[in-house]
Amino acid sequence: MQSVSSGTERTLHALSNETSAESSAAAQAAHPFAQQCRNASSLGVVPPSLVSSTQVETQSEFRLHQLRLQNFKKFEDITFTLTPSPKIIVGANGSGKTQILWAILIFLRGHNARVPSSKHFSKYVFRFENELEDLFGDRFFSNKYQSPDTLVRVGAPNKRFTLTGTFHDTKYHHTNENVMLEYSLDKGLLQDKPDNHQSLAPIRFAFMPSMYQWGDKKQELGRGEMFLSAGVQHMRWRLEKAVPFVNDAVGHLGFQVKVELERSGSEFKRSSVTENGVTLDIGACAGSLQKIIAILTLLYHLTAGATINAAQDEALEKKIAPDSNTFAQRIFLIDELEALLYENVTAKLYDFLVSTCAKHNIQLIVATNSRAIIEPRLNTKREVLFLTPDGKAVELTGELPNDEQNQQSLFPVLNALSQVKNNNKPLLVLEGVNDQKFYGKYTELGEKFQFMTTAGAVKKEGVSHILRQANLKHVFLSDSDMYAASSDLADAQKRMTKHVGSSVVYTQLPCVESYLILSEMLNHAEAAYKGRHKAIKVLVGHKLYFVNSFKSMLKEVGPKPSTMPIKAEQKQRTKEEISGMTFEGLNALSSDEFGQFTKQEKDELFQKAGQTSSVASASKSATDLLFPKLPLPLNASSNDPEEVWTAMHDKQSDNASSSSFDPVGFWTTYVKMVHGKEAMVRGPDETPMSTDEMIDRTKCLHPKVQALLDQTVQAVLHCLSEADHE
Repeated sequence: MQSVSSGTERTLHALSNETSAESSAAAQAAHPFAQQCRNASSLGVVPPSLVSSTQVETQSEFRLHQLRLQNFKKFEDITFTLTPSPKIIVGANGSGKTQILWAILIFLRGHNARVPSSKHFSKYVFRFENELEDLFGDRFFSNKYQSPDTLVRVGAPNKRFTLTGTFHDTKYHHTNENVMLEYSLDKGLLQDKPDNHQSLAPIRFAFMPSMYQWGDKKQELGRGEMFLSAGVQHMRWRLEKAVPFVNDAVGHLGFQVKVELERSGSEFKRSSVTENGVTLDIGACAGSLQKIIAILTLLYHLTAGATINAAQDEALEKKIAPDSNTFAQRIFLIDELEALLYENVTAKLYDFLVSTCAKHNIQLIVATNSRAIIEPRLNTKREVLFLTPDGKAVELTGELPNDEQNQQSLFPVLNALSQVKNNNKPLLVLEGVNDQKFYGKYTELGEKFQFMTTAGAVKKEGVSHILRQANLKHVFLSDSDMYAASSDLADAQKRMTKHVGSSVVYTQLPCVESYLILSEMLNHAEAAYKGRHKAIKVLVGHKLYFVNSFKSMLKEVGPKPSTMPIKAEQKQRTKEEISGMTFEGLNALSSDEFGQFTKQEKDELFQKAGQTSSVASASKSATDLLFPKLPLPLNASSNDPEEVWTAMHDKQSDNASSSSFDPVGFWTTYVKMVHGKEAMVRGPDETPMSTDEMIDRTKCLHPKVQALLDQTVQAVLHCLSEADHE
């Protein structure tokens, strides 16, 4: 970021002071609030005698758009935008959501102290230690001599943090003006360059911590008109002006509640709330209701009408005429809106805040992890700022990634990003926790990568887009599923890498369970050999899964229709034709052809065919019965799952009956045809062993299986080295 030169500032002043009727009309249309301020000042509220010759003209076009944090709390160097409204800040516990709000508060307070047209202006360097406890609502900062030092990131050079705000000119958006505030441990104050503020207006802002207690009236503290933070108990006298607004709002939210003020002469004695016929002091109400009323009170004081009054009060105290640009920008910061509230109440309150802030041109910034707040973002263009545990800020500004049902999904991405722990290691994006455990035990990928799991919930291109926004180097290592049986797998991997925009590596076997099963078979070769005949029969029960999984992967990674081999046209058999087929013929049918039958009819067909097969068994050899030959269709395609299945089944039958049985080839083909989780080694109760148990049981993989896995590892590492050379 670079500061705008004084020459640019002079040009902007000249442009903003155009006096033509056309530009004046355009300005009024573009800034209705500013026009309201002008109308208010024309009513004679401030006598001309109060106009000061030292008044500084400000530009309404400038708005705080972006903030850069350097060495602030846990953040070494991040930049994020405050627009558009609403801005949602999300992240795991401890990721720094509240710290972001604190940084914004400090900058806004320090900024107003340096704007010449602000009541807070001081020609001296601004000291803010006395205000932090009230501003944040955190008692830790009651120690004004030591607590502020904790705002500086541990190990920061020069023991200072820097906040740099970028102000965009909405009318001339190609320009910007940067304002820098530095806090130094040595001097204990905010340093800046006052000349940067000459063309800027003060900003009206409010802050709502995660909760607020109204307490007893005797404990109420006095604070200045411009102080709008619920960090300290001072809201009763602010409620006095806001009562009509608050009552309308709670009614809109569906509460049967009425807020009232009891007066004694010109002063009110207490603030009370009547709910369902019961009247209580506001400090004795439910904590959730106290919080809602506090939020609505602050919101009122940011609305257009209340802000006009505040601008006039500001001018009276400064003894100047009201400036039409005073508080043209207003910002409402809320921390954990959902705290103390039911989810449905959170959703209603958030919707009300969004619509009201839009109506009054208030910038809304909310730190939250609530689904009631985040999920509505799925149908909008609102921005989400995600904070990773390692102190990065990722802005989700575009379309959200789609899940496997092609629906926009945000939470799987947030869950994945929350796993980022180390900036120095690239990410290996896996599909689940079992994959993470498997690769962590049988490979050395954990030394080169930090693992991230997505549970396969979102498409790779969406995840990659967000990871690239965060400048996180990454590689996808994904299950090939039944597409491992396709000769197109290597080309599919290249196509997917091009489509995603990041390296994608597919496993050579369908899934991690496949490696475990194959290792088990090869480690127990003698027992496995005896079970090869049973394995052929087992395959039949996995055909439907094979076909459906293959089709699913084909849809995702397969070649475009124009590049696929031409397949001979086949007529679908009728129910009568299928009813007369043999047991072997039924096994060769596609799942589409079986769609004509109910489950009961299908079972009856196989039962009838089995009985017919038994009658004819006397004229057939044992080998023919165990390994029936399935006819290979003409023009067989490597991308037709039915044909691939038939060819592989034939191969298995030949291998199993051969005198030169190839155990590696047989069991490798076997694991490419079965559902890995369903075919796991079975326990005493005949249920498949879980993947987690199987990994614990398998100390090391069979050498041939390890060699196969190592090929995939080398492919992943090659992707990493290619990325390093880009």
